[in-house]
Amino acid sequence: MPTKSPSQAKRKAPRIPLNQTKLDALKPRAKPYKESDGGGLYVLVNPNGSKLWRLAYRFGDPPKQKTLALGVYDPQTNGLTHARAKREAAKLALKEGRDPGRTAPATDGQSTFETVARAWHKLHASDWAPKYAGLILSRLEDDVFPEIGAMPIGRITKNDIEAALTRVVDRGAVETAHRLKKHIASVFAHAADDVSDPTPKVRLPKRPPTKGFKRLKAEQIGPFLVDLDKSTCEPETRLAMLLTIYTATRTSESIGARWDEFEHLRSTRKALWRLPEDRMKADREHLIPLSRQVIALLHELHERTGKGDYLFPAAFGGRGHMSNNTMLFHCYAMGYRNKTTMHGFRGSFSTIANESGMWAPEVIEAQLAHAVGGKVHRAYNSAEYLPKRRELLQWWADKLDLYRARARGRTTAELLG
Repeated sequence: MPTKSPSQAKRKAPRIPLNQTKLDALKPRAKPYKESDGGGLYVLVNPNGSKLWRLAYRFGDPPKQKTLALGVYDPQTNGLTHARAKREAAKLALKEGRDPGRTAPATDGQSTFETVARAWHKLHASDWAPKYAGLILSRLEDDVFPEIGAMPIGRITKNDIEAALTRVVDRGAVETAHRLKKHIASVFAHAADDVSDPTPKVRLPKRPPTKGFKRLKAEQIGPFLVDLDKSTCEPETRLAMLLTIYTATRTSESIGARWDEFEHLRSTRKALWRLPEDRMKADREHLIPLSRQVIALLHELHERTGKGDYLFPAAFGGRGHMSNNTMLFHCYAMGYRNKTTMHGFRGSFSTIANESGMWAPEVIEAQLAHAVGGKVHRAYNSAEYLPKRRELLQWWADKLDLYRARARGRTTAELLG
């Protein structure tokens, strides 16, 4: 009987393609396993009994191994013939230089990124100014949907998002890329609970420096507050500066504050500062929840100016309220010229709150009164995210107190004890 040569002995038997009988006979095991049909197509059998079509392929320069989900096996709607047709369509995309993972329709019951993004945009569009809502949608349509819009949202990876945003960066629009990343993260937050958000791992170049108001970094705020406590300014000036910092308001909103704008000052759960629309930059009412620290500040201030209309009346018996430059000039007197302005504390608040990762960008923007809607929605928008904004401003007030305590050399335990 002739013996096999070594080369013949090593040669593998040809793989037999799948057929209906073999597919039906596949049973679950303790661990997932694959059964190949050839050409990269295989069925993945999970321990729970589910059978999922998958296609292994290579794409890129240099080529990288990728996997394309082709849906749940179903003899009637997604059987062997359907899976093979999808395999051939993927091969055609590869021949044309296209990544089939970017152009394949949604599978496994998942919605595409574009479908979820449009639902997210529709939900929030009424809360935004029409121009801003249109800008967000056009950015998604121009820069994001062509790259990842057709992909099932659960299959999108960090690399997919980086590839899309790199095109934006390459044309010099770094700030736009950062804004798009924030929008993409919001879309993932709107998706189903079992969809993970890859955006925190996405890396982009740093934003270009802006020419906005100078602001203090987190480690500089504590020394500023200590200097303010020690300063010899009028008590009303110090309290005006603290109110502005603790509430992240604009200077004009603080100095023009009237006592009849404040409500429920005996309740930490209800205390509010209701700014009327005629005093707001966006011409709409704005509600500011008040932290424990601000309530205490207002009680102290009420003993000084509570008999008048304004929290901060004009000096020396003049009519009206405090001058627009009073707080700024005191910053200069404290040695902070060219280091910060009172308006800069809004930037510090935004940066620190966003970098903490604890607060949704929409909540921060709403507190800064940046989210503007049409006239029909003004009453609703003034209270938008109010419970979360109350938590946010109490967190910010506690953070400021912690910065001050550290600058004084006190430990956190001493502060809390």
